Amino acid sequence: MNMEIQGKKLISNTFYFFLDFVVGTLLGLIFWYMAGKTLVPADLGKLSTSLNLAYVLSAVSLLGMNYAVWKLIPEYIETKKEKKVISLVRFSLEVTLITNLIILAVFFAFPDYLSTVLKVDISSIQITGLIVFFLSFSWQFGFILWGLQDIKKLFLTDFMSQIPRILIPAVLIFLNIRLIGLFLGFLAGVSVATISRIFSTQFIGAGEKINKREVFFSYGIPAAISTAASIFFLNGQYVLLTILKNTEITGRFTIAMTLTSFLYLIPNVLTSALLPISSQLSVKQKQKENLARFIELIFRYSLFFTLPIAIFFLFFPEQIILVFSRTEYLSASPLFPLLSFSSLIYGLGYNFLQNLYAVGKPKLNRNIYIFTSILFLFLSIPLISAFSDQGLALSYLLSSSFLFVSSYYSIRKFLKVKIPLGNIIKLIPALFFMFLFIYLTKFYFSGLFYSIVFSLLSLVIYSLMLIPFRFYIKEDWMVLNFLSNKFPIFRNQFKRISEFLKRFVK
Repeated sequence: MNMEIQGKKLISNTFYFFLDFVVGTLLGLIFWYMAGKTLVPADLGKLSTSLNLAYVLSAVSLLGMNYAVWKLIPEYIETKKEKKVISLVRFSLEVTLITNLIILAVFFAFPDYLSTVLKVDISSIQITGLIVFFLSFSWQFGFILWGLQDIKKLFLTDFMSQIPRILIPAVLIFLNIRLIGLFLGFLAGVSVATISRIFSTQFIGAGEKINKREVFFSYGIPAAISTAASIFFLNGQYVLLTILKNTEITGRFTIAMTLTSFLYLIPNVLTSALLPISSQLSVKQKQKENLARFIELIFRYSLFFTLPIAIFFLFFPEQIILVFSRTEYLSASPLFPLLSFSSLIYGLGYNFLQNLYAVGKPKLNRNIYIFTSILFLFLSIPLISAFSDQGLALSYLLSSSFLFVSSYYSIRKFLKVKIPLGNIIKLIPALFFMFLFIYLTKFYFSGLFYSIVFSLLSLVIYSLMLIPFRFYIKEDWMVLNFLSNKFPIFRNQFKRISEFLKRFVK
């Protein structure tokens, strides 16, 4: 597989992951918009605590077999061992079923105890148990599709799951069934995702024997530990904040974290598109130079897209909060600077960290996640006690910085990856003029309409300012050509932009 073919596959993966990201983010924001507009902070905190607990338990319940399938499926395909894929898929589903039946039994056997600890009602506890069960299978089947690089099906099944997640709460909220209505909508969504992915995944037929012990202990368990640590880092903070403070503060923090998480989701999408290719390239030594180049490109595009968005979060936190929630959450605006930079740094570090696993270093990936989570735990408890949710945001920033630095220096031991400092330097003046434009217009104009108009104009300024600095490269031209083929209605526009940029490509 040469560099050009790999590049086209990366662009294709990115395209469908980006569609999945856009649809999932927009419809996900609608879900949280309904929650933010209809629930008081205490009830929103209960919803956030329960759903994030479900994320934590679902991720842990897979015992790393989700990462094992996306790592090993591309390797089996690359080395012409397709029948092993069938055996691997069946083994991963067996593990998922056993662990989730145990978790479901605990939720239904001890609802009173869990209700007391988590400060939510018993019915919410039982629904959360069902969410864990279906969410786990949804993820496992999703990772199988990811390993097969069938990202189009992954996107379509995600899209199908979002429909009941939005419609059911909308109807029930209209009937004044608010908190439970949101729970039931979420449960319906993950159930639809699971069922649709069962029919989208092929695991019927004769398999070939695999070393289950090696798969489980060499790839599954290290990934399980990494997943537990990362999920605690990203989702466990809501539970921790509820335990140390209260659900009202957790509700406020949830709004700020949900909105600023957009910044780490962009690098996450780009990295996710690369990972199956990384696994394939890691099989052959001569392909590792191409892999290093791809990792650098993901870093470059992550900065290009996320830095201007970070500026919007710094300038317009109140407007963003009011669009997606109620006035009671305006007190969350001081959290935006810390959480924005935290999300950006975490997203950039995620690129390096996940590629460590893809090149066959699961234990190193595990160790970094463990140390990051331990650092986060030791920092967050005293900082939450002293500064409440601001302390939690600060501990998130410091821990994300540790993850970024340790991941970068670790992957450099195996690949000749470099941070593209030249690209960063070229972005600085463009960001400065964008910052200046927003600052001046905000000084003279106010209101949501003007904020949107001038934000869009600032993006145009940002993009044009990069031309004289020779920021754009031939890969950008390839991306535009790909988009012109995927969106025939905008083909002429994409081609004009492509031809224009081609004159400035180095």
